[in-house]
Amino acid sequence: MFLNIQIEYLLWLQNFRELTHGFFDPFFLAVTHFGEFLIFTAFLTLIYWSLNKKTGEFLIITNVFSILCNQFIKMTACIERPWILSDKIKPVSDAIPKATGYSFPSGHTARAMSVWGGLAVWFWDKKIIRYSMFLLILLIAFSRNYLGVHTLQDVVVS
Repeated sequence: MFLNIQIEYLLWLQNFRELTHGFFDPFFLAVTHFGEFLIFTAFLTLIYWSLNKKTGEFLIITNVFSILCNQFIKMTACIERPWILSDKIKPVSDAIPKATGYSFPSGHTARAMSVWGGLAVWFWDKKIIRYSMFLLILLIAFSRNYLGVHTLQDVVVS
């Protein structure tokens, strides 16, 4: 039953994509890049070597911990991607190459929460940074659903 609700949600988003003829696809494909390993590695390197070593160390530690926890849960739960769970789900084709391995939990969302969330915590007194980082995390999480590569459960648990 719970899986059916998640599949229906993804089908609703898929119908929206079809109704808009993929108008929002490029935007959400760009947003989802902010949850990818290479982006984080470049960003963390820049922070550590160019801006502030303590901030860089904090973000590196949260990112490594996030990756380890996420991979442990993925290998323990072994939940397949949405299009494998239901043949009705048709993800955005450009998102599929980066959607490898098991689905649960979302690695993009977990990394986003660890790094962008860590940045929000580190600069808590700076409201513009804090709220921008939280908005970016929500957009990355939603992009994974919009693109059809993760269920709502995948991104919420991350």
